[in-house]
Amino acid sequence: GSLLRIWLKPPWDDYASPGLERDDIVLISTATTPVLVCHRRAYFRMASIRAFQTSGGVKILQDLSSIQHPNIASIYDVYLYDGTVFIASEYLQFSLAELDFHSFPFEEWEIATVANEVLKGLAYLSFKGLSCKALSMSHIRISTEGLIKIG
Repeated sequence: GSLLRIWLKPPWDDYASPGLERDDIVLISTATTPVLVCHRRAYFRMASIRAFQTSGGVKILQDLSSIQHPNIASIYDVYLYDGTVFIASEYLQFSLAELDFHSFPFEEWEIATVANEVLKGLAYLSFKGLSCKALSMSHIRISTEGLIKIG
């Protein structure tokens, strides 16, 4: 397995987001999509931060520590602060929910590629015993380099 560090502090000690101040944690805690951030010590190291309100924080953190797959966004840091779990992960520019399929329809091979990559990630999560019930189009992320991952 891998070692997952859990920081008992707000993520804003390490990450900054253009246009957001340190005190905007409430805004991030209620966001439905990941927030683009950069690491304070390495400005060009981009990441996404997503917040999870949970009472089963320890279980989620145990599950996260075992996830490593090419079709799952890499997890950089995990923060537990004021009852909220914040996850800083690999930055992937778009979600399927953000794409305009009417203006730019996918070709058949593109749909098949996305489905294949997502199914690989889902099979891995299922193998790990993790539920995918809450998976939505906003969780399927695509990079400008063509990477397709669940994140």
